[in-house]
Amino acid sequence: MVLGRTWRKSSYSGPQGCVRVRLLDGERVEIGDTNNLDGLSLVVSGTAWECFLAVLKQEGSDR
Repeated sequence: MVLGRTWRKSSYSGPQGCVRVRLLDGERVEIGDTNNLDGLSLVVSGTAWECFLAVLKQEGSDR
């Protein structure tokens, strides 16, 4: 993920929108809504984000 103001969204995104994320610094990730670009966002630790992704990957492999 690129450090700074660059947002990324899932390649699975469709016209209904999706979650977007960006790395703020080496320790924090910002999460936002692609349908509400000026809306609120959530900032979590990089560790919390990595744990979240690990759970998603595990859930996907269980199906």
